[in-house]
Parts: sequence; C-alpha cells; structure tokens
Amino acid sequence: MLKKLILLVITVIFLAGCGASEPRDESSAVTGSETVADTVPETTAPIQTDPTDTAEPAETAEPTEPAAASGVQPEYFVFTADSNTVTADDGTAILYENQTAAQFVSADEARSAWVYSILDQINERFETNSANLLTYAEEYLQEYGTDLFYSFSNYHQLGTARHDESVVSLIEVSSLYSGGSHPNSVQIAYNLDITNQRLLALEDVIAEGTESELARMVREDVDEKFAVIDGMNGLFGDYADTIAGSFSYGNMTPYWYFNDQGLVVFYNQYELGPYAAGIIKVELDYSDLEGILLPEYIPAEQTLPGSLSLISDAENTIPIPIVPDGKTLQIGVDGVVGEVQISEVLWLEGTPISQNLIFSARSLSSGDVLEITGGFDDENRSFAIKFRNHEGIQVLYIHDGGLSAEP
Repeated sequence: MLKKLILLVITVIFLAGCGASEPRDESSAVTGSETVADTVPETTAPIQTDPTDTAEPAETAEPTEPAAASGVQPEYFVFTADSNTVTADDGTAILYENQTAAQFVSADEARSAWVYSILDQINERFETNSANLLTYAEEYLQEYGTDLFYSFSNYHQLGTARHDESVVSLIEVSSLYSGGSHPNSVQIAYNLDITNQRLLALEDVIAEGTESELARMVREDVDEKFAVIDGMNGLFGDYADTIAGSFSYGNMTPYWYFNDQGLVVFYNQYELGPYAAGIIKVELDYSDLEGILLPEYIPAEQTLPGSLSLISDAENTIPIPIVPDGKTLQIGVDGVVGEVQISEVLWLEGTPISQNLIFSARSLSSGDVLEITGGFDDENRSFAIKFRNHEGIQVLYIHDGGLSAEP
C-alpha cells in the first residue's frame, strides 16, 4: 500500500512535468554529451507544468546576436548558473537556490520565440518551486524554531544531450529539499524539432510496430543492471509490468532523449524501484536500433572538414561569459564543425568528468569565433570543447588559457 501511494504521488509529479535537481554523486565523462545528474531530497511536491504545452510564447527580450563574419548567423544556447541564499532576519539560511538559465540565439525569430516558450515554462516552474519552499520554510520556523531546521534547497541544471539538425535533446534535472533524510530529484527531457517547432514524442521517432522490441531491449538492460541476487534485484515487484506499460503505442513514456551514443530511456525515482535505485537510465546504441529508430534520427556520417584553434583580436564574436570579469580567450573555426559543446570539467585521478554545460551549437563555420571570458585562467578550473568533424567526435581542453588535445 505504501509503495502504491508513493507511486501515485510521484506519477502526478512526473506527468505534470516538475523539475529541479542538484548533481548526483555520479557524473558523466566529458566524452559523452550528458551534463546533468539525477538525485534529490524529500520535499513537498512542486507546482507542475506540462512540458508538452507549447501555447503562445511569453514576451521575451531578444538576446544580443553577434554578427558572424561568415554572414550566416549560428544557432546556439548559452547556459549560465546563478546562486542565491535567502536568509531570515537572524541570519539563518532558509533557502539555497541554484539555477541554470538558458539563452537561445537564432536568426529565425519564430524559432527563437518557440524555444523561449519552453524555456519560460522551465523558468516559471523553478520560481514556483522556490516560492513554495520558502513559504513552507517560514511556516516551519515560526512554529518550531531553528533547533531541528536544515536549510531547504532548490537546485536546477539544464543542458543539451544532442544538438544537431534533426533534434535538440534538452535535459532538465531538479533537486528539491524540504526536510527529511534526502532530497528528491526529477529528470525531464524535451526533444525539440526546432526546424518544425514541435516537441517530439517517442512515437514520432520509432517505426510503428517496433515498440514491443524496444520494450524488450529496455527490460533486458534493466535486468542486467539490477541482477537478481537471492531471488531479489532491489526493484519493485511489478517493475517489468511498468516497463511494458511505458511502451504502449499512443501513450509511450515521455522520459527519453538522444545523446551521442544512442537513445536513452529513463525512469525517475520510485517508478521502478525505491529511492536508492536512483534515476534508472537505459542507453541503446544507434547501431542496435536500425529498423526501430526512423532513419532521420540516426546520425549520418559527417563530412565536416573543420577544426578549432586559438586566435586573437576578432571583432565579431559569440560571447560566452563564465564569470563577469577576467581575461578573454578567442577560439576560431577553420572550415565547418558540428554539435559543438563547451563544458566545465572536474578531474578525478586524471579522468575528466563533465560538470555544467556552458555552450551548445548545432554547427559553427569559418568566421564564427567563440569568446570565453573569465574562469579558464584559474588553475583549479578547466573546460572541454567537444565537436564533430569528418573524423568523428573530437575533444579539446582549455588549461591555463591554452587549447590542447591532451587531457
């Protein structure tokens, strides 16, 4: 009965499209595209908004659009993180906020307005969650005082997992804490067909009649990840039925996205198992999805003869402010490169671990110049630039103001 109640509450939250999360302990390597995590605290349920709602976009200030020297305006996202602490009159920290905000730049005003209609929904949900948490915290402090009070938190990450001419997979992870033993996290995916201004459903990208095969592949992967030990695998007893039900044609799971490697299907906490199971992800390689995934969504071999290099004194640049002040670093494009992403990286025993995503573009060409301001000259910080050319996925690292292919 308890499990059913938990599932009912979580299902309402997920279907409504809630979100906000702090990075979990396990991060993705920089050679992949995912830059968001998946864990969170116990909390009151936030106000939700349907992520598929694409009503008339709200009025949004037009971003500054640098004019590319090539004459073709690149289309890209810039992601910035903002932190805030709300305190009581006595100095007690009531609420910690950390939000990733996104700016989208496109020469096509209609496409830009449509993307901002989605970004506005995401931003509104974050603000509503913070308002609810703050009200709850103030009521708690008024009734019980600070003796057993632990500051509430609203952490939010946003980034792209795939960004090319076919689709932009925009991933939102939220973490909310309002007391209890742990936060609660929710991951939401928005798969954007920006060219046609529509959100893609799973039914839109797979061949009809292949849903049962896709469900089988997901079930096998979950079974392998959670091997049965002593007759138990740590998941709910009906997890297999939940997976099968999530691939009912016409009512398929909204929790999926694309990355560099393939199609990712995920299940949020309490869907297949308890909190300890985390957000369960199944990544299916593109090579294994022939005949299931429609051909236009399988990345084609690229013939992009392009590369990146440091330059100086460019006048027309794409501004990427990491911190407001500091030195600038200009990175130019020779030829054409696709799926460009810049991420901050953390080094763990010599291995780069991707942290927050800073920049994402479907492609850049000669004349486009990335101008990074601040942060890169700090010996404790470094960044990775990932892009695709005719040789496949390439990764360059920024260390102490230099650009290198060596980690």
